[in-house]
Parts: sequence; C-alpha cells; structure tokens
Amino acid sequence: MIRMRLVMIFLTISWLALASLSSATVHLAVVLRARAKSDLVTPSDSILDLTFQNHMDNVVDGMVIAALVSALFSIFGLILVVYPK
Repeated sequence: MIRMRLVMIFLTISWLALASLSSATVHLAVVLRARAKSDLVTPSDSILDLTFQNHMDNVVDGMVIAALVSALFSIFGLILVVYPK
C-alpha cells in the first residue's frame, strides 16, 4: 500500500512538472508569435513570417492540450493518493 502511494506521488509530481513545462512552452510560443507579428522584426507580408506564425499557433494548441491532460492526470493521481480504495 505504501509503495503504491509513493508511486502515485511520484507520478503526480511528474505530471505537474510536465504541465508547468508545457505552460512555459506556450508562453514562449506566444511571445515569439507576437514578436513575429511586429513590424520591427520582419515585414508582415513575407511567407516566412506567415509560416512561423502558423507554426507557433500549432505549438500553442499542442502545448495547451498537453498541459491540460497532464494537469488532469496529476489531479487524478492526487485524488488516488488522498483517497485510496
């Protein structure tokens, strides 16, 4: 029983770490996308700028999904640790 709780605590902490890394990646992608939209960096009509913005949109979408899934797993793990069967 104690081993199972230790494993669940380890997995819960791991999922929380993954959620925080995913949210940090989302923040970085938003900053980079906003910088790419700026006229100071590149002209807004260039194909590379549009490709970069689309790529950052995909990164944001993927990392938000990863952060939500890992946060749900960590909450589920915390519930299993606190209220074992």
